[in-house]
Amino acid sequence: MAAALTTPRPQGPAAAAQPVRTFDGVICFGGVDWWYHNRGHYDLQMMRELSAHVPVLYVNSIGMRVPRPGKGGMFAKRVLRKLKSFSHGLTRVREDFWVLSPVVAPAGLGASMNEKALALQVRRAARQAGISRPLVWVACPPGQPVVDALEPVGVVYQRTDRFEEFKGVDRDRIARFDRLLKERADVTLFCSSWLMDQERDQPRESAFVDHGVDFQPFLDAGMGDTPLPEDTRALKGPIVGFVGGIDAHTFDPELFVEVARRVPEATFMLVGGCSLPEGWCELPNVTMLGQRPYDQVPGYMAAADVLIMPWNRSEWIRACNPVKLKEYLAVGRPIVSTPFPELERYQGLVRVGETAEEFAQEIRAALRGSFDPGPGRERVREQTWTAKANAVLDALAYRDIEAEGSTMTTVASTTTAKVPRDGVAGGWTPGRFAWLFVLLALAVVAGLPSWQNVFGLALRSDEYSHMLLVLPVVSILLWQRREDLVKITPRFSLAGPAIAAAGAAMDFVGFASQIDLLKDLGMIAMVLGAIVTVTGLRWVLSAKAAFVAMLFLVPVPGRVRQQISLPLQEGAAVITQWILELFGQPIIRHGNVLVINGIDVGVAEACNGMRMVLALALVSYAFVFIVPLRPWVRVVILLATPVVALIANVSRLGPNVLFYGYTNDELAKFAHDVSGWLVLLVALGVLWGFVALCRWMEIPIEPAREGKP
Repeated sequence: MAAALTTPRPQGPAAAAQPVRTFDGVICFGGVDWWYHNRGHYDLQMMRELSAHVPVLYVNSIGMRVPRPGKGGMFAKRVLRKLKSFSHGLTRVREDFWVLSPVVAPAGLGASMNEKALALQVRRAARQAGISRPLVWVACPPGQPVVDALEPVGVVYQRTDRFEEFKGVDRDRIARFDRLLKERADVTLFCSSWLMDQERDQPRESAFVDHGVDFQPFLDAGMGDTPLPEDTRALKGPIVGFVGGIDAHTFDPELFVEVARRVPEATFMLVGGCSLPEGWCELPNVTMLGQRPYDQVPGYMAAADVLIMPWNRSEWIRACNPVKLKEYLAVGRPIVSTPFPELERYQGLVRVGETAEEFAQEIRAALRGSFDPGPGRERVREQTWTAKANAVLDALAYRDIEAEGSTMTTVASTTTAKVPRDGVAGGWTPGRFAWLFVLLALAVVAGLPSWQNVFGLALRSDEYSHMLLVLPVVSILLWQRREDLVKITPRFSLAGPAIAAAGAAMDFVGFASQIDLLKDLGMIAMVLGAIVTVTGLRWVLSAKAAFVAMLFLVPVPGRVRQQISLPLQEGAAVITQWILELFGQPIIRHGNVLVINGIDVGVAEACNGMRMVLALALVSYAFVFIVPLRPWVRVVILLATPVVALIANVSRLGPNVLFYGYTNDELAKFAHDVSGWLVLLVALGVLWGFVALCRWMEIPIEPAREGKP
């Protein structure tokens, strides 16, 4: 589907000489937040489609307004929601699609620092996503100040709404961003023909590409081919449905309440997040089901007998073209709406009621009369999001901006390489799996006394409880390497029986001489030998980080434990005393004993030093091989494990000392046990904080890519 372009394409020799600009990824400043908004929005759908061609980095909405405390709990809800979004950082949500939740101050606060911080975070995330020559797509105007800092190949401005009319924004500020984006963008996209006509002369170049629709899921729901949601089946019919955000800048609550009051025989079903004040509608025939995932939206629309759009009379609505209109048409139910300009393109397909009385009359008429869904469905059948994305690519190609073709070739080649000629990924036939299972079982049985001793020790003693984490860590590290491992064809190897035989010999000598170290190394070697026999040395060496982690199953001798744990406990005691005194808590220290409220608290009792050192060492080890890091960064983090352990122990020791000093023994013991596991999260936070700091400072810590430093 071609885009409607308004600026003539250059002709003649000058046009022929125009070089083609290629982009290897898209950076999108989204208008919504991936983690809590409906996935049906224009920018999210477009990015989903473009990620089939090049990598996409979707930057969660950086906001257009400063949140202000108001009535009810909406302010707190929005703040908590944003903090939760920040916690996701950079996340790869699927192949070639990354979502970044940048940490920035609310809109308009500290603009200069905000822009620098945002640019740093986006550039860093783009590098990790493999994007070096981006197409920058702006669906949220406050992204404008950092566009040029990203050195874009091209710029797309998504003018799908009159952003400056959004309730609570600084109108002049957003209007300035809008003007600058229209002057800078290679293509300004409009999805409202009315708005495009109003602003036709403002952008450098415009294209009309309106909303698409995931036609088939909505058709299937409307035809009854998918089951209706459980929470709609008990609703008393007829059902009048609205599916979408219930927000003051679009939804007209006064109109809706009056309409629902005038049609008491119908159940009004509202599906979507609501930001209106609590108690705005308490009519008995109105049911609010809350927000639902996007893949459930077709079912809720299909549950209705009539679908409505009760919009308000704002400039925002005048310029709108709601996504749900095409979804309503695809489902195939009668539609009643308040008037807005874009409806002129759908004459005969939508009933219009301007006042509450007219709106209620149209609902009753729709419920009484016959309805043919065919014309509405045919109107939108070809209006898919794929067609819309192709229209955007056409508009860009018209301006000599194209997606890098080699990206698609590389992805295809990589996918093909994962499936060899025999059709079994990496040569892993059922027979080979059977051999691996049998040999592993034999290896475990041969070393069973040692395995029983190790896990019995882990269950009996806190000092060795970290060993319970070893096999999960090994599994995680193997899973993390799965894409590389599946490319290596496994081969039966005689090195495996040799390793297993050496392990059996160590196990035998260990039992004969009562040397636990030999027994434990022997049991690990027998398992390793079984794996090498089936896969070959190359396969095992490719996953060496996972198998080295098995050494954490070997118990550390008591003398070594003391040499490590005692200094750690003393250091933790000194720091904890200093912190508690800093906050005005009287405390006395005698070596590794802290006296609080007249009660002696031994540091070893309040915080098992050795247990935490080995557990934290295991966490650090797993972290450095799960997160893609350069070798020197891994070495630094592993060497810093004692420091991480000290920080984690202090974070645990302070609260525990207070529990021992001011509560009963039972509660203190409970706090001690629970904090022993929670402190692992503290350690992960410290490690991730170190990595985040390096990235923030743009220190190159990720592995170098081919052709890049």
